[in-house]
Amino acid sequence: MAQMAAEALALSEGMPIETALESIAFQDEASAVIDAIERELGDASGDLWFDWSDNRGRSDYRGRLKIAVTTRCDPARIQAVRGILEQAGLSQRCDIVTVVWSAAELAAAQQRAREVLEPLIGTAPFMAYLDASTNSVGIGVPGDLTAEQLKVVEAAVRAATVSVRVETGAGYAVPA
Repeated sequence: MAQMAAEALALSEGMPIETALESIAFQDEASAVIDAIERELGDASGDLWFDWSDNRGRSDYRGRLKIAVTTRCDPARIQAVRGILEQAGLSQRCDIVTVVWSAAELAAAQQRAREVLEPLIGTAPFMAYLDASTNSVGIGVPGDLTAEQLKVVEAAVRAATVSVRVETGAGYAVPA
């Protein structure tokens, strides 16, 4: 299983298979403490993700665990998370990132955006998703929307009440 995951990671990130194997091993190690970190942060969590492009100038590994915490997070919680990472021997490959929106706030915003986008069902493909790395909700739509469809997208952006990125392009086009 690790070999297949490493091969996929090596292909998608353009890294040697040895580096990908080490990165997958790191992901496995970090996964063992993610639940404890999430419990510690509670509603101050902005989510966690692995950033495979971040190697801090090193050639012997790729990838860091990013732990997003809201600006409202109690510093004692952050110290507790640092303790969890230290105890697991992971602190050198993890970053705590301050964000505005919690994961729960982003999930609620994504749901509000989807509900507003529902009138597009059957007329234009769309996607509403969370992007923890940018602490935002994303909305993907084709680039050839009508004026009325654009109004629906604009209303979805307003309904989200968090940072929203709108992406347009052929990837969202209705197949001919």
